[in-house]
Amino acid sequence: MAEAVVSSVVEALISNLTSGPIQQFRGYMNVEEELGRLQQAVSRIQPVLLDAEERYTQSYEVKIWLGKLKDAFDDADDLVDDFSTEALRRELMHRGRSLKLVRIFLSKLAYGSKRLPKFKAVNKRIEKIASEGDRFQFNNRRPEMKERRVTLSSPSSREVEIIGREKEKSAIVDDLVKVDNIRDKANVSVISIVGSAGVGKTALAQFAYHHETVRKHFELRLWVCVTDSFDLKTIVEEIVESAAAAGDLERLENLGLSSLLVRLRIMIDGKRFLLVLDDVWNEDDEKWSSLKKLLMCGARGSKIVTTTRSKVVADIMRSVPMFVLEPLSFNDSLALFKKMAFGDGEERTSEALESIGQEIVQKYAGVPLAIRTIGSLLYFKNLEGDWLKFQQDELPKILQQENDISAILKLSYDHLPSHLKQCFAYCRLFPKDYEIDVQKLIKLWMGQGFLISSNKDQSLEDVGYMYFMDLFQRSFFQEVEKDEWGIVRSCKMPKILHDHAILVAGVVSCASNPNGDNLNDRVRHVSFDFNLDSSQQFVRRLLKAKRIQTFLLPSQSWLRHEEKFSKSTCRAIFSRCKCLRVLDLHDSGIKVVPSSLCKLKHLRYLDLSKNGIKKLPSSITSLLNLQTLKLSNCDVLKELPMDIKNLVRLRHLEIDGCDKLAQMPCGLGQLTSLQTLSLFVLRSQSVYRHSGKLSELKRLNNLSRGLEILHLEQLSDASTETKNANLKEKQSLRALTLRWYRQDDADVDVESDEKSLEGLQPHRNLKTLWVIGYGGMKFPSWISSLVYLVKFTLCNCLKFQHLPPLDQLSFLKSLKLQRLHALEYVTDIGKKDKLSSSAVSITFFPSLKELVLWDCPNLKGWWRDVPVGDDKRAVGTTQASMILTDHQQQYLLLPSFPCLSKLEIQYCPMLNSIPFYPHLDEQLVLSNAKLTLLQQTMWYMAASQGPTTVAMSVHSSTLPSSSLGPLSKLNSLTLTGIKELECLQVEWLQNLTSLERLSISGCPRLMFLSQGIQYLTSLKFMDIRDCEELDLSSDEGDGQRWKGLRNLCSLTIWGIPKLKTLPNGLQYVMPLEKLRILNCPNLIALEDWISSFTSLNRLVISKCRKLALLPHGMSSLKSLRRLVIDDCPMLLRRCQGETGEDLHKIKHIPEISERLTSRDFD
Repeated sequence: MAEAVVSSVVEALISNLTSGPIQQFRGYMNVEEELGRLQQAVSRIQPVLLDAEERYTQSYEVKIWLGKLKDAFDDADDLVDDFSTEALRRELMHRGRSLKLVRIFLSKLAYGSKRLPKFKAVNKRIEKIASEGDRFQFNNRRPEMKERRVTLSSPSSREVEIIGREKEKSAIVDDLVKVDNIRDKANVSVISIVGSAGVGKTALAQFAYHHETVRKHFELRLWVCVTDSFDLKTIVEEIVESAAAAGDLERLENLGLSSLLVRLRIMIDGKRFLLVLDDVWNEDDEKWSSLKKLLMCGARGSKIVTTTRSKVVADIMRSVPMFVLEPLSFNDSLALFKKMAFGDGEERTSEALESIGQEIVQKYAGVPLAIRTIGSLLYFKNLEGDWLKFQQDELPKILQQENDISAILKLSYDHLPSHLKQCFAYCRLFPKDYEIDVQKLIKLWMGQGFLISSNKDQSLEDVGYMYFMDLFQRSFFQEVEKDEWGIVRSCKMPKILHDHAILVAGVVSCASNPNGDNLNDRVRHVSFDFNLDSSQQFVRRLLKAKRIQTFLLPSQSWLRHEEKFSKSTCRAIFSRCKCLRVLDLHDSGIKVVPSSLCKLKHLRYLDLSKNGIKKLPSSITSLLNLQTLKLSNCDVLKELPMDIKNLVRLRHLEIDGCDKLAQMPCGLGQLTSLQTLSLFVLRSQSVYRHSGKLSELKRLNNLSRGLEILHLEQLSDASTETKNANLKEKQSLRALTLRWYRQDDADVDVESDEKSLEGLQPHRNLKTLWVIGYGGMKFPSWISSLVYLVKFTLCNCLKFQHLPPLDQLSFLKSLKLQRLHALEYVTDIGKKDKLSSSAVSITFFPSLKELVLWDCPNLKGWWRDVPVGDDKRAVGTTQASMILTDHQQQYLLLPSFPCLSKLEIQYCPMLNSIPFYPHLDEQLVLSNAKLTLLQQTMWYMAASQGPTTVAMSVHSSTLPSSSLGPLSKLNSLTLTGIKELECLQVEWLQNLTSLERLSISGCPRLMFLSQGIQYLTSLKFMDIRDCEELDLSSDEGDGQRWKGLRNLCSLTIWGIPKLKTLPNGLQYVMPLEKLRILNCPNLIALEDWISSFTSLNRLVISKCRKLALLPHGMSSLKSLRRLVIDDCPMLLRRCQGETGEDLHKIKHIPEISERLTSRDFD
């Protein structure tokens, strides 16, 4: 158990006893004697600790003894930390001073004399406890040194996946996306996954939840981990929280059930949603019925998936279908075991190990959690003897237990090294199913002293990440998410392992309830799994737990400007919890931080982010042990403490979102341990005399992650100051933002800005670069040296004209050029001499996935010396045939983007040509741009296969799309403000078979949609706006073109003055769920065939003033949940009062409104 893990505490204590600062007190009075006594006691106890920890669960007396020992060592560690902190304080105080040695001696003498009685008392306790332990006759043991198999850079090889269950995986996805259009069937149906513990219920639900087809099918996906009590208010609260966007959460605990229900209805009404209720135990039919009624307002096809161990639960929920998970087959079990025990490689496999593995699997075939856990455990055992010992000694003990899963989890935990045991147990502070920020977790571990590095070149953060990966590889974490650099960003702890973490953490760690009843004098770590504020009496309860080291608020939510923690509340915490090492007060509405914060001299981690703090107390600089200071999004913070240089152990200063910061303090550059500095603000020395210069960055070569430098226009000596920043030596820095601020470009000093950017050359390892507001005309050549660059954005650089070649940056995935008003060509480097080179297309932006060109009004093309002109044969034509000219043949030889997935071109009215993008699959946005940019690619795709194909493609509408397939994988197409667009040509549309979103707006010449829309068989969302010449009913024929839209669920028609009636073919679009008709002044009627929309749940009619009545078919729309009639005076008169002529047609609709709201457009 974690409360019995004393060996790691001892290891940390030894490290502190031998640290440099505390050595300064040796030789003063009896301090050295007491330090020696403590070291001697530690040396006496340390060899027997491993044996004692193993006996913890076997003997109650040993359990009590270890608990007493841990408390004593914790107190000793605090006392040693006191001495170390005082030594550091004196070192800083005397730095640069010439004081007499006598004064220093007397000062230390006084401090040591004051603390000596406490030191003697602690030593006496430890010696007494050590003597009491002699009667247990513990064996001396040393930790086994085993080869580590942790891989920092490739966690994907160990990510959770489902092996086997192919039938169930396919079936559940099919059932989720199936929409039943039977009128009498409920909109929302339930699917249950039933099985015993560890059989893989949650894993199967996660597989379906994250499946690409499922993600695209549902508008809203929600995941709730259900508690045993099945409390209606709690479940609704968690559903609302799950649906809320990150950063928009408000405090929900104080809302009544009725208020929560209003929010729930707003969030899910009329939407096709997927809700997973994980780990349901409720067998009360009435409770389930109460919840289900609240969820019935979802759109047809909404699904609820539950996981449960009880078939009774599934029956109560009327689950159809019900997936009862049988044990995994032996072959699949063996495959899973091999993956976990041997990894992806074959170098560790042997015939003997495989034979032992098969015998183990035979015992546990069918239970994935057991197999995964045992396999992960054996992964760290290299020798055949270790495997045999496990098979012969430990496996039989598990098989004797009634609850095999719990026994396996205990075994897996018991085999963890001591340093990992306490790290795992610490995670009990997070709520169940909580998404854990891995970097935050590492900083918390570091703040508690859990991380110890034996290699001076290895940072504590690297040690922490290695600890995390070690636990992940042993299956203690799952559902990992990576950041853009491939580092694990977040994870979750499996529910059954979270329960085990609570068990092993014991009484030293607790999640406090609102009353604080479970706080006592043995608690060292406490979290509050609810929104905490001063109205609750938790401060009084903290009197019982004055020795707490962790105060954590994992569930605190943001409600701007609400003062949850008053100054007096903060003062009470600071005065009563002086042993704190981790203090989390984020999002607490704090406006003033009391100066008494300085009492927390052990503090390592302080989170004050998202508070209304304008100024920090100067006393914060006396927190000499502080490693992490989080001030992110303190958006009214104006300054940092002037003496921040005293925080010599500070490693992370997070100040992103502190936009009101006026300057950086002088001396910041002395904090050479800094790894995180998210923001650096420059100010004119003439205005801010004490403002830190850019040279403060010179020695901060350990900076990693991201750095933003603001107000570069304030530099007085651009060349010298930027070089003093020494960015070129910061090899761990991943992201860099360089920002100039100016009211306009009239006062730009071009030469100064160019010198600034030249001097700000980063290290070649940089991954992301943003340059904003730069006033120079060209970019330094060093951009080509950033060989690992992944993202590059150049924005608001109004005089910028020349960009060095970027096409050889082999890792570049995103390129954004925005508001570059002087740019005419992306590159001046010619391509004429390379057109015949076959290697060009291979090396041309080989990794680029996203390209954004926005507000570049003078941009004409990509290459200056490649003619683009107005040769229509080079950009698409409708002639029956064509002969390729030399000009066109050159086009075919030009390089194209080999893997571009997303392209946005907006407000570039002169742009005639860019490299081709034949493999675009995510998004294409053309806004206020030339249509030729789309025509070129269509022409190119045909021309690249030969002139004959060109002739066919530009004339025939029956050519199979599979023969060419231009943009055949494109998901979203937006055309806005395309003045030349008159018709969507058939030969374009027939290839867009994967298109799911189509938006057309502001195209003044567009007159009709072609027959080609019948090929848009995957289309789900269509939005047509502000096309004054568009006649949707013209050339309709038998409506055949609409029949192909068999997946269309949302249609918006807005600002189409020629629309008089809906096109007849629209009646064949059976899946339609949302229909919006706005600002169509000549619409005179809706047809009775509207009754064919059996899935329609929302109908919006706005500013259609000639529409006089609703069709009789309205009464057949049983799925319709919301009807909006806004600014349609003739229609409203027939739908109002008690005698309205059309009231009988709409009386079945639950919600009728006369006003549009934002949710009518979600």
